[in-house]
Amino acid sequence: MNEREVGRVAAFSDGVFAVAITLLVLQINPPEDLGGLTQGLIDLWPSYLAYVTSFVTIGSHWMHHHYVFGLLARVDWIFMGVNTLILLFVAFIPFPTAVLADSLASGEARVPATVFYAGTLCATSLVTNVAWRYAASRRRLIAAHVSDEELRITSGAYLLGPMGYLIAGAVAFVSPWAAIGICGVLVILFVLPTSHWLADRPREEN
Repeated sequence: MNEREVGRVAAFSDGVFAVAITLLVLQINPPEDLGGLTQGLIDLWPSYLAYVTSFVTIGSHWMHHHYVFGLLARVDWIFMGVNTLILLFVAFIPFPTAVLADSLASGEARVPATVFYAGTLCATSLVTNVAWRYAASRRRLIAAHVSDEELRITSGAYLLGPMGYLIAGAVAFVSPWAAIGICGVLVILFVLPTSHWLADRPREEN
């Protein structure tokens, strides 16, 4: 498959990311008591927190998905299959987000809801790692202009996701708030530009 196929897979993926990130806001229901609208809006703070965390999380996954596709010369059937699994988990994120928001508001089932949320993000990061390592192994799908050093650094950095979310899931059994904090820190780390990703640097022609 040629570069045109890379573009088609990327465009399809972008559509799924856009739908998933839009669905997040649909999990926030307006207050039922319009007489106490101000307090009702304030009481929705768990939904706002979960929305912002998941919005930026999905956004960071899209940013790195975009970065990886910028390194590819082609895609194959296996990579497209694993990429579809990535999109499956990304599209699923609004559901654990809603579960987490409800548990934070009520105080009930806060631990399993946080474990469920962190577990979903861990699975998403894990499948993303599988896709990346398949593409990068022996430069199977990587473009000629990409250096071996960039592949090495990226492979090491991408381990942070599944390991971090796994730790967050474990911490949730002790402190759900600490686990949510870890998820927030991971998001910040992944959206910050670094020397080896998200940099606007020119690419050499093949």
